[in-house]
Amino acid sequence: MKRFLTIVLLVAVGFSSNAGRRNRLPEYRMADELRQLSRLDLLPSYRSGAVDGVSSYDSTGGNNDGFDGKYSYLRKEEGKLVIADFKGPGVIDRIWTPTATNDTLEFWFDGEKQPRLKICFMDLFRSGKKPFVYPLCGNEVGGYFCYFPFTFKKSCKITFSGEMIQFHQISYRSLEGYDVETFRPELSAEESSLIDEICRKWSNDNPDVTQFLNDGTIPLVKEENFFLEPGGEFTFFESHDAGRILGFEIEGGAVFEGLNKDIILTAQWDDDPVPAINAPVADYFGYAYGKPSMEGLFVGSDHGRHYSFFPAPYDKSARITLKYRERPGIAQAPVQLTTRVHYSNEARNLEKEGKFYACWRREKPQKGKPYKFLSHKGRGHYVGTVLIGQGFDFKSTDFFEGDDSTYVDGASRVHGTGSEDYLNGGWYSELDRWDKATSLPTHGCLEFAHATCRSAGYRFFIGDKQSFNANIWHGIEHGGIGNEAPVDYTSVAFYYADSPSVDGMEPTEELCTVYVPQKYHVEIRNLPITTSYWMRTENHVGSMECWSPGEDLIRVVMDKVPEGRYRIVLSYLKRRNGAEFSLWQRQKMLLGWTSTASDTAIESYEDHPDYFNDANWVDTLDAGIIEITPRNNTITFRMRGEDFSRPFEFGNIILERL
Repeated sequence: MKRFLTIVLLVAVGFSSNAGRRNRLPEYRMADELRQLSRLDLLPSYRSGAVDGVSSYDSTGGNNDGFDGKYSYLRKEEGKLVIADFKGPGVIDRIWTPTATNDTLEFWFDGEKQPRLKICFMDLFRSGKKPFVYPLCGNEVGGYFCYFPFTFKKSCKITFSGEMIQFHQISYRSLEGYDVETFRPELSAEESSLIDEICRKWSNDNPDVTQFLNDGTIPLVKEENFFLEPGGEFTFFESHDAGRILGFEIEGGAVFEGLNKDIILTAQWDDDPVPAINAPVADYFGYAYGKPSMEGLFVGSDHGRHYSFFPAPYDKSARITLKYRERPGIAQAPVQLTTRVHYSNEARNLEKEGKFYACWRREKPQKGKPYKFLSHKGRGHYVGTVLIGQGFDFKSTDFFEGDDSTYVDGASRVHGTGSEDYLNGGWYSELDRWDKATSLPTHGCLEFAHATCRSAGYRFFIGDKQSFNANIWHGIEHGGIGNEAPVDYTSVAFYYADSPSVDGMEPTEELCTVYVPQKYHVEIRNLPITTSYWMRTENHVGSMECWSPGEDLIRVVMDKVPEGRYRIVLSYLKRRNGAEFSLWQRQKMLLGWTSTASDTAIESYEDHPDYFNDANWVDTLDAGIIEITPRNNTITFRMRGEDFSRPFEFGNIILERL
């Protein structure tokens, strides 16, 4: 009898143990999340859990997205600001701010009584010590960014110890259904090695297909050399078997530059009803207003070589074609191109992977309505945006004040704080911030020019790719309040899904022509200006004040103004002791000597607070006609001062195209 009871007990224990194993959740480690960042070939893989987030956006619909800190925290606890409080299991996959400080951040995990991580806010982005190393974390184009994944089993709360925190965005993803390993400050050998691999793959200044391959994969290569005539097309890759494109390259020198984007890239997978890609080559590869600009991790151009390394699996057929639109009445030369397609015979896993798509759009969004990057029904994930904006208010780039927003499966998930913020940047028009084309692996500025009312950028989503099961709507506002700023947007939305979106637009001749502004507002503060050693200058908001011991020169480079013939309109400040000035282009006088002295002008700012009001300014002085070319794009003010006693102050310049 004892033996029988023992056997029964052992069997019962065995059943209980097996039941426990069946009910045990699959483990998810911090290393698993790091592997998603290092294994770029996994980008097509579906993933559960949509990305949610918190930000400092003005929830009233205004534009106070962090300026005074009113909307920048959830609550106060023991003198600290709680800026995020996520319930788990989950992972924080992106932290961004343009206003990092030396105050302390504390990360409280799983309800613990003490924070596991206390770190200077600034060090989260540029400490130079693992795990917060470039390019996983960094600071450029005005924004601080951190893509290191903070995993947690139950919860994660982030507190800020300073008196005020301004702009920020923090995104996280639910890992419901997993037994998640909570973040540890001490990295394991595996985690350290994965970070090294991420840095190596993301930091390559000359991306090639080897960065995007799983170990052991040997790609097949198809290369073509051909001429493309106006009105013609050439299919440079075609397959009638299952497989995947690992990447492709197009070499053509400067043939894609210019105001007419006439060469169109198309791709078709399987029996899809619409093309997977149907976009001007220039826009797909991140050109800005006719010039190459983007050198990102997945797609861009480098000295005439255009590369795209988004993995693209397909089920039974694939075709990639270049088409050359013919413009009636315009002389167009044939172009010589070389293409290389890297591919394999590995078929798509229908249950686990989506197909790659690029949705190209260009439109002037209606007043009161945001601009749409992508709306799609089905399953998939969003992985990248190229955004090119041309404003129509020639004195402003306020269209770039708009917030991004994302709706997934019918719910609002992410709401941003500004257009350059969405692109991981910040502070447009400020020197050494969002002020010129600068490419990073995951994001960058393609162009910013106040004179032409232009701004453009890009961002790729890897660990923070936005997954959706039923539908997604992703777009951006134009203007800080009410979508009122007039703008012309062009965008490319990169995503993976089980079918293509019907939102893509046909790249017609009109839509493929770069808009050329007719009027330019040239901001003095953003221009290269040269003066003599003896001259003293002082920059104000929208003007420059100059003093000289005698007759002297102030040379201004008309930066980012397209070549052409213009009427130049000047502004200057009248004052009782104002100097004389004239305007030249090299040795050609445009405007004769003009006095800025006036008996009716207010003497100085100290004497009257209205010193800088409109009554003291002459802002519509017709200074003549100039011709701007790449080699002759300067104007020179000559001023006559007397022992630094007679200042000359000039303001922003308006150019009207003739």
